[in-house]
Amino acid sequence: MGSTIVVENILLTVDRTAPEGDITLEISGSALAETEALFPSSLNKLTCVLARCVTPAPGEEKVKREKEIVFTVGATKYFVNGEEREMDVAPYVKEGRTYAPVRYLAYAAGLTNDQIHWDNENFAVTLFTGERVVQFKVGQKAYVLQGITLSMDAAPEIVNGRVMVPYRYLAQAMGFQVSWDPAKQAIIIQ
Repeated sequence: MGSTIVVENILLTVDRTAPEGDITLEISGSALAETEALFPSSLNKLTCVLARCVTPAPGEEKVKREKEIVFTVGATKYFVNGEEREMDVAPYVKEGRTYAPVRYLAYAAGLTNDQIHWDNENFAVTLFTGERVVQFKVGQKAYVLQGITLSMDAAPEIVNGRVMVPYRYLAQAMGFQVSWDPAKQAIIIQ
């Protein structure tokens, strides 16, 4: 016995927070199959392309991935592929989480000022990488990645005029691998 799922009359209102690429619909869980507990989740998922954003926003570019980015707790110098760079606020540890400045991690990842948007009314910073849209709000233990809200165990805060976030969440949201060198108190992002 087979089933048919009909998806129709979908209206998309897309602004320039949608990155270049496919806009997909994913259906899973008991909405799709009563056997979800018996099989791996990959077998209980239906994905289809609803639309495709084919043009980048003005000034939007693909992010050039650097090989290695290193921030050190307490230091205002950071390194991108061994090249020393300067920032005006240092990473720090608070309640077991290491915070780093959003702007300098974005710069190290290859983003420009046009791809970093500060919303002063909502105390939110949004990054447009060309592949992803990521937003953090000061004081909230959650961030938005591609329109999906994800929880964090620590909230972004403002220090010396800079938005500081637990670096691991920001790096992972941007698609990087992250690690911590406890001996050097260094954040390593690849």
